[in-house]
Amino acid sequence: MKVTAVQLEKWDACREQVATFRSEWGDSVTLTRAALLRAAELGLDLDWWAKRALAGAQLAECEKKRAPIVAEYWKKLAAIVAEYEKKRAAIVAEVLALEDE
Repeated sequence: MKVTAVQLEKWDACREQVATFRSEWGDSVTLTRAALLRAAELGLDLDWWAKRALAGAQLAECEKKRAPIVAEYWKKLAAIVAEYEKKRAAIVAEVLALEDE
């Protein structure tokens, strides 16, 4: 399977993603495992691409296989956000010189 910059543009990929693609591969790349891993390293949105490039059964299989890591992602993100909010509240309290009751 070949992926082209023109194809990405036809699918309305954002300019930054197309620019990153072109910078790495020029006008096209033959899809290999190495190319997909490199795309991930570059921050290219592989979920966006998969939803446009994969056939129904392929996309369904991909979604099913990635469901556990998506769940893990959201769980870890929730913990990070909770810690961030706690630290942010402490900073606001400090700036306002608030004391514990």
